[in-house]
Amino acid sequence: MSAHSLHILLVEDDPTDARLLQEALDAAGHTASRLTVASSLREALPLVEAQDFDVVLLALTLPDSKGLETLEYAGDYARRLPIIILTETETEELGRKAVSAGAQDYLVKGRYTGELVARSLRYAIERHQMQEELRALSLRDELTGLCNQRGFLTLAEQHLKIAARTKADLLILCVDLDHMRQINGTFGHAEGDNALKTVATLLRKTFRHSDIIARLKGHQFAVAVLDMPAGNTLVMTSRLRRNLETYNRGKTHAYTLSLSIGVARLEAGKTLALDDLVMQADAAMQAYRDARLAA
Repeated sequence: MSAHSLHILLVEDDPTDARLLQEALDAAGHTASRLTVASSLREALPLVEAQDFDVVLLALTLPDSKGLETLEYAGDYARRLPIIILTETETEELGRKAVSAGAQDYLVKGRYTGELVARSLRYAIERHQMQEELRALSLRDELTGLCNQRGFLTLAEQHLKIAARTKADLLILCVDLDHMRQINGTFGHAEGDNALKTVATLLRKTFRHSDIIARLKGHQFAVAVLDMPAGNTLVMTSRLRRNLETYNRGKTHAYTLSLSIGVARLEAGKTLALDDLVMQADAAMQAYRDARLAA
């Protein structure tokens, strides 16, 4: 999308301020841009999930949220988007604090000009893209393209916050590639790497795009799933096993891939540290593996 054809989400409950911002966008040559207006966070957040926006313009004073809590709440949902804060003249210092807290820029209401708004949009999007590229490099596993352990802990913490605020369940799965030492020892480390890549592909095929899939270390993987009904847990793990069986039936190498899977669920309304939840899933995975070995 060109610089003058953006999809902008404006979260603002004052119609006058919304109109003035639209006029500034028109003056800046953004007449081809789409401006979607929401009057509250409650109205805005579903839009973020359902539509593709390039940037969010966020008033800090809304009917359902005020101050820096507005940015914190919106940021957990819209972290993939650049956010520009809209603040009153008397709370301009709050705008500067919002930038320190993660917003890309702030604009003072009543001071909108076409040039100022255009520059703020351009710089916010460019800075956000650069930060996302750097962040992706530091949070991604080089071999599989999945999140690495740091990426998983960072993004799963966001899921944990969202689960608490929306009273949704959070599911953590630990998945281990069995017999990795034998694969490396018999077929070489290059084939071991191929096996890890295959597991990554199977996980991507099984889980949703919104789920966090990671290679933690070695041959251990993890998945964080937000808002998965309890009755669907078995469906989800069964789908992973079916995808694994389908792969093994069509394999062209001399070994069979085997996975151990453990699941831990944090029910809506309950609290638990992410590390403890991962430990529960890991313990369930170990128990699953021990039961298979004993059978």
